[in-house]
This record gives sequence, C-alpha cells and structure tokens, in this order.
Amino acid sequence: MNDKAAGNPGGKDPRRAGIHELNNLLGGILNSAVLLRRARSEEDRAQAIALIEDAARRARDAVVRLREDLGLASSPPPSRAAANSTPRKILLAEDDELSRSALEEFLARSGRYEVRAVADGRSAVDRFLDTPADLLILDAILPGLSGQQVVERIHERHPAARFLVLTGAADSEDPLAHAPGVVGFLQKPIAMDALLAEVDRALR
Repeated sequence: MNDKAAGNPGGKDPRRAGIHELNNLLGGILNSAVLLRRARSEEDRAQAIALIEDAARRARDAVVRLREDLGLASSPPPSRAAANSTPRKILLAEDDELSRSALEEFLARSGRYEVRAVADGRSAVDRFLDTPADLLILDAILPGLSGQQVVERIHERHPAARFLVLTGAADSEDPLAHAPGVVGFLQKPIAMDALLAEVDRALR
C-alpha cells in the first residue's frame, strides 16, 4: 500500500476519484455542446458557453491535481506499452464542432488511438477510402452524406470495415441498426467512460 492510500482513512483512491471527476467534466462539456447546438436564443447560447468554459476550467484544475497524485511531470513520458505498440486508427465523423473537438481530444489523450476527424459524410468516405481506419465513429445524421450512405459506400469497398454510430434515437429505431459493419451504438449525450468501453469492445 502506498503512502497516499495508507493516509486515506476512507480507503478511496484519490487517483481513481480524479479520473472519475475528469470523466464527468468531459461528459459535461459534451452535454453543454449539445445544448449549444439546440439553443434558440442568445441567452441560451451564452449559458451553454458559460457551462463549457466552467467545465473546461475545472477539468484543467483536475488534471493538475491528478498529475500531482500520480507524481507526474508536466510532460509525462509514454508508457512502455504505448511505446511498443501501434495505436489503433480511428476516424471520427461529427458535424458539431464542439462535440467533434471534445471527442477527438478525449480519445487521443487516452494514448490508445490515433484519431482523425472530419465534419461531414462525404469527407468521411473520402478519408476512409484514402486511409482506412480500424474503426469509424460517426454521427447518424451528417451533412453531405447521411450516416447510412457513409456506411454503405465504405462497406462496398471495405467489407471488413467497422462502424460505431452516435445517435439521438434508440438503437432499434435507427435505420443503421441492421447495417453491415455496424458494431455498436452510443446514444447522445455521450458518457466518456461508455465511449471508451464501446470503442474497446468494437476493436477486439
């Protein structure tokens, strides 16, 4: 048992609590991004932006505390596993800029994935056909080409391609529910721990 754990009478690992706090804050940023996209007035948009800024500030503070708990320097060296393994390639297709940035940053910072992101369906198809990814995470509703059209066009050229769909509908209601290559769904707003678990499962 380390000194910090021994000095914690409640038995709660502060590192685990810090990771849990970060997960909740990142989820809050994504939820606020959804609110921003749906905002109908300047007041609603300003409130959503304020929520995002507050969660981002708290997340930065939580990262500092977590680094201190882990005894890490400001630029931690890569783990041995990360140094000796090739990150899995993920292509993310999400038209909402805030959600896309938050998801891309979260997945990239996990250290497990090499992430590229696009904002529309046509770009998703072009990018995947040019450089195939191990997994395509896509919004069911995209500009340019719909999620279903993206899946169909890529599957036609790459039958082994795998897709993880982000949707606001229940799985059974989404037209992509039975599309070839679709290995999972995540319902919006997205919880970050659920995202990582679903990505890991899809890539097994």
